[in-house]
Formats: sequence, C-alpha cells, structure tokens
Amino acid sequence: MQTIEKVKQIDIKALIEKETGTCFNKTNQLEKCPFCGSGKGTNHSPAFSIKKKNNFFKCFSCGSGGSTIDFLISLNSGWNEHKAIKYLQEEYLGIKETFQPSQNVTSAFDKMLFAIKNNTKETATDYLKSRGISFIDDLPDNSYWYDSHANAIVFIDANNQLINRRMINPEKGKSKAKNNGTLNGSIYDKMYNPDYDVVFIQEGVVNALSMKGCSSIALFSTENKIKNPKILQKYIEGKIVVLAMDNDSAGNKCAEYYQDYILSNRFDIKSLRRLILPENKDANDLLQDKTIVDFLQNKNNYQLLWEDIINKPIPKFSIDELADIEEYNFYKKNGCYYANEFHKSKPVERKLSNFLMDSVYHLMDGTKESKRLIKFQRNTGEITVNEITSSELNLDKFKKVIRSISGRGLTFFGNTQNLDTILTYLYDNEKNAIAVNQLGYQQESKNYCFADATITHDNKLLYPDKLGIVNHGKSAYYLPPFAYTNLDDKSYSGQRKFTYKAGNLNFKNGRN
Repeated sequence: MQTIEKVKQIDIKALIEKETGTCFNKTNQLEKCPFCGSGKGTNHSPAFSIKKKNNFFKCFSCGSGGSTIDFLISLNSGWNEHKAIKYLQEEYLGIKETFQPSQNVTSAFDKMLFAIKNNTKETATDYLKSRGISFIDDLPDNSYWYDSHANAIVFIDANNQLINRRMINPEKGKSKAKNNGTLNGSIYDKMYNPDYDVVFIQEGVVNALSMKGCSSIALFSTENKIKNPKILQKYIEGKIVVLAMDNDSAGNKCAEYYQDYILSNRFDIKSLRRLILPENKDANDLLQDKTIVDFLQNKNNYQLLWEDIINKPIPKFSIDELADIEEYNFYKKNGCYYANEFHKSKPVERKLSNFLMDSVYHLMDGTKESKRLIKFQRNTGEITVNEITSSELNLDKFKKVIRSISGRGLTFFGNTQNLDTILTYLYDNEKNAIAVNQLGYQQESKNYCFADATITHDNKLLYPDKLGIVNHGKSAYYLPPFAYTNLDDKSYSGQRKFTYKAGNLNFKNGRN
C-alpha cells in the first residue's frame, strides 16, 4: 500500500482528538470547529463532524473538510502535503523513513517558479531602492525575486501558488502587474510577525515592504476577495487588525469588503481599525516622503470600526488617586476599590472590594426595570460581563448577584453609601443603547434588525460586537440573541434562527 493511502487510513477521530485536545460527542461531532470556531458560542449547534465510513472530517460552517492530511495542513500554518505525511508517518505509524513526493511530474508553474528563484536579484533590488525601500538587508529571506524574461520584480504568495509580477518598466497602455496562479485567497506574508499584537492588511506588497517594523499581510490587489475564513484566521485572530488600503475608490471598496468579511465571520480579534491614508497616497508614498513613521504613530489617523470591549481590561489604578478621593470618595488600587475613613482623626485606608467594574451600556427599553451590561474584573485579572437589572443594584441584592457569578469569587466589603457612590460614577460615564426586543423592521429608527446584523435606514449592513451592540453614528442598538452574556440562554433559540443572509433587498426607503 502506498504511503499516502496508509496515512489517510489513520483513525481521523483519534487524530483530531489528540491534535486538538478536544473530544467528540456520541454522534461524532465537536462542540467547536478548531478552524472557524463555529458551534458552541455562536449558534449552539455543532458544525464540525466526522464520517467514520470515509475517515473524513467536515465543518458545515467554514467548509473545511477532507482526510487526515487535509486536517493537519489546515491546523498547522505553513504545512504542505509533504510535511503532513511525514508527520503522520513518524507519529502515528512509527515509520522514520522520509517520505519523498514523486519527482516524475513537474508542472509548468513549478518550472516557472524554479527558474525565477534561480535568477539574480540585483535589478529587483535596485527597483525597491528606487521606491525608498533602502533597508533591503533587513527584509526577511525570499521576500522578493526577479523575472529576467518579463523584467519584473516578483512576489510569491504564502502557499507558493501565486506568482505576482510588478513590471519594472511597464509598457504604455499595458498592465503594471500580472499574476500567474489563483489570485483570490492568496496572501503575501513575508512581512507578517506572529509575535506582534497589531497586523496591517495591505492592498499591495510594496506597501507592506514599505512599513518596516510593522507586521503586515498583503492582498496583491483590491480584487482579491478571500472567501475561505481560515485563510485569514491564522493571521488575525487575537490581534488588533488595521485595514490599510489606499484612500481611493478601489481601496475604500476593498476596505468595506474586509470590514464586513471580518465582522460577519466573527473572528476572535481584539479590535478592527482603518488607517485613513492621505487622499491619493499609499504607504510607499509616505515612505518616500519620509513621513511614514510619524503618520503611523499619530492615533488620529486611525478610525475605530469594532472593539472587543469584553476583554479590554479596566485600568487597575486611579490616574490621580487624590483627585478621585476628593471628587468621588473612592479610588482604584491594585484592581480593587478603596476608600479613606477617619479613625481617631486619622485617615485609614479601607478596602471596599476585590474587583473593579464598569457599566458598559445602559440598555434602555422604556421601563423602570431596565438592564445594564456591567463588566466585572477581579483583582487577579479574570473578566466577565453580566446583565444586571436596576432592582439588583441595591446592596443586599448586589452582593448576592456578584456571588452568583460563576467561578469569579467577587466580594464587596463596602456599605450602601460606598456602593451608591461607585454606581453613580459608573452611570455618569456609561453609554446608552436601545434594546431591540422584537426583531424585524424598527419603526422609530427605520432599521431592519436580524439576530446577528442590522441593515440601517441608509442601507448600511452593520454587525454587533461581542456584547450584541450595533453602533450607528451617535446611536447604539442592543441585539441580545448572540450576545456574550446570553450564550447559554435558550430563550433566544427561536430568534437565533432569524439571521442575515445576503440578498438584493434595499432598505434605503424604509420598507422598500
């Protein structure tokens, strides 16, 4: 039996459980897809399963599927078939012989790639220097190549499946760039650094090369509409993501596409921002103008599109402790609330809690028993967000509520006056959101609300953050079905079926 067939027959259920540390249920389903995260936490319905008869896996949410080899390639960034087979041989079959793929068949693409990689790069290097990229020695290995036949600098995508040529002396009336290979889904990642918290998504490779010291991926073109979520997932999850497309018609459309794409796929990112470049200028122009460093460091050049409010920590200390004591009669220290009390005419520090909190949103529903989304952060760092009703914010009920927050061990030591003072401060700084308790057309706002998205009266498609909040201009709306605080609330099961699917309806004129 051939090596490939042998490794494909390795029990895929045992393989997946070992490689992910998770277990299948009795119906051979995983609670959560290891690639797109669908399942628990999104719609409570496992989407990832295996077929024991065919020894195949499939996720019906992101479309991932295939054999043991396909699973390892999808799970491990940068792995190809050769590496996956070698790993399966050694770890699961106990075979130490090195697997060698067939050398008899070489595609025209592979021959072209081989020839390009063996060219001298001097002309391509001179081209980059002419674009202000003088730090050639600091670029990662194999960042670029030279095609002597086309007289073009060449960039190769992360999977060696696309050759992108940028003509050094383009003929008048002809394209400045040309691709060999499939554009859609291709990523240039030589300037990507997995250790950085911020990743820039660039329109073109030269712009990524221009931002030395930043972690960037490039799309090659505004026409590169990535469809498979896991292609982007491995680069952006856990990151602050910045869309750095050109500030022109094509760049703005591209930025809109990736804003919707990232938010609709619910990638686990820290925040999403747009770098607002000067009109008709890109990152390489700023490099050549020697203004790029100052431009990137100026916070005013970034537009916040979405933020993970849940996991954003509350500052553990007061900025000015004395000012807080004077104005609010409490202060923050070491992740706790404190107050000064007088004992025998001397001030004595008194600890009020082992946590801090923030009233993130007041959920207005037209009743006296409205709710608030309150974030609790224990002094040891754990964060949770809970819906708290107005009647639960008196001292006795409040102490019971925080004790019931699973696994957090929250305790309030203060009195009624201490709690009221802290809550008053929170209320003065909280935001308001209109609670959408009935999905569909909203008469007052002229919006149309689904369980997971809103189409506004001016025909914008907006997605909620993890708290279920949709921000539109100065207004905010609360969609509870998929909110973090309601993941285990089965009362929203019916509403969770009412999700947005792309169509041709236009909501610009109310119901029309």
